[in-house]
Amino acid sequence: MAGCHSPSLIRLLLVDDHPVMRAGLVNLLATQSEFAAVTDVGDGETAVRLWQQKPFDICLLDLTMPGLDGVETLIQLHAINPEAKVLILTSSNSAADLSRAMAAGAIGYITKEIGHQELLAAIHAAIAGDTPISHRTIIDDCPSAVGRAAGLSPREIEVIALMREGFTNND
Repeated sequence: MAGCHSPSLIRLLLVDDHPVMRAGLVNLLATQSEFAAVTDVGDGETAVRLWQQKPFDICLLDLTMPGLDGVETLIQLHAINPEAKVLILTSSNSAADLSRAMAAGAIGYITKEIGHQELLAAIHAAIAGDTPISHRTIIDDCPSAVGRAAGLSPREIEVIALMREGFTNND
């Protein structure tokens, strides 16, 4: 994206309907020097309006929100910018939710159970074009059919199988 910021600094949009969750994440991310800006909003409609007005490098998006839910928000963000990097950050570890989000264009799917270092690694991986998926998401019950339904490549399905065996994202 064109802009006047350093290419190494991340502009992030955080979308979650829980104010305490947003405040905690904003405080966490503010301590990291690689973030140029962290903008937080509590609903999908506001996120879509902001996405039209400002360039962001990545969006952390909750799935379950009143009004415009996460999947519909994701679809609208991609309508504005088909290359938008949207990383789902949710409390749901459902394979069906993962499938819906990936089919709608999410770059990754992580649960709110992860630690802050895992979150930061997932953000960096997503920006780099990888597909971060929480170990706790579908690892225990991810048949290849679910992976295919989620729009995952054969290699991504293979990586999930390796994660089931205990390998990390980097491994």
